[in-house]
Amino acid sequence: MYLKSIVYLCFLCCSPLVAQDLTLSGKVVDANNLPLAYTNVVLLMDEDNAPLKGTTTDDEGFFKIDHLKSGNYQLKITYLGFKTYTQSINLNADTNLNAIILEEDTQELGGVLVVAKRPSVKRLVDRLVFDVENSTLSNNNVLDVLKFSPGVFVYDGKITVKNSEPIIYINDRRIHLSSSEVQQLLEGTSAANIKSIEVITNPPAKYEAEGGAVINIVTSKNIIAGYNGSVFGNYKQGFEYPKYALGTSHFFKTDKLNSYLNYNVSPRKDFRHNDEFVNFFFDLIVFLFNFLSFECCESS
Repeated sequence: MYLKSIVYLCFLCCSPLVAQDLTLSGKVVDANNLPLAYTNVVLLMDEDNAPLKGTTTDDEGFFKIDHLKSGNYQLKITYLGFKTYTQSINLNADTNLNAIILEEDTQELGGVLVVAKRPSVKRLVDRLVFDVENSTLSNNNVLDVLKFSPGVFVYDGKITVKNSEPIIYINDRRIHLSSSEVQQLLEGTSAANIKSIEVITNPPAKYEAEGGAVINIVTSKNIIAGYNGSVFGNYKQGFEYPKYALGTSHFFKTDKLNSYLNYNVSPRKDFRHNDEFVNFFFDLIVFLFNFLSFECCESS
């Protein structure tokens, strides 16, 4: 009896707790029940609305987000020309939301219903081509265009594709700027001359992608000729020592010449205090086993 009890105790204490991976799926359609392909689907944390995972719908409008833990989330679906869809999700099992209907976002001016041209999306072997020329996005800046591009997520000062920062190209030429500088450049550039946005998840050899994704912005003419520069600095007081960084970057581009200069310095001291301990749990189990075995022998 003692032996069975100790074996059962060991099983309860030593067996790992395996959390179940859950899946959230569904289909995005319009009011006519037609599938909406390449719609951005983002799952947000319910506490702070921080994005957890994102994906895009396939050609039939289906999406699937897997490897999720049970909990409360916010589902956000965006597609140009339609109102943003949000839904609270209490996920405790594999969930299929079935058909999610997006409402068309139309505007009425002077009694006239205005429906502007929507961008089209083409899927090629290695990329998605988002054609935005003469569409509703032409009146915005380039960063706003990226926010509606399929598979591209812009949040909290970062541009990501498949949970990693992509390399930005303009007309197949790499832009050698930091993430914040790229965003400043794109935010200050009109989208009137943008022909298309190419989201390349499997870049060919001509792109310096370093194993990641590439966003190639195709324009009808050179949109960034000239000089672009910045100076930055930040300071933060740590627990023991201050931390600060200073830097400057300069980018000059003509039709035939690209030049880039960047310098930054970040001297710092780190203070670390670690508490470590080792718990020899297995030795305790062996001791209890030997003790109970000894008690069983004496009682017999």
